[in-house]
Amino acid sequence: MVVILCSRFMLIRIKVEQFRYNHKNFMERFEFFEVVND
Repeated sequence: MVVILCSRFMLIRIKVEQFRYNHKNFMERFEFFEVVND
């Protein structure tokens, strides 16, 4: 039971980290496009 919870928690953390990383890259790209448009 505890092991399952731990692995679940780790998976969720990994997904959150990936999401934040992707979001950061997306925002940087977005800012880049804004600069190009100017």
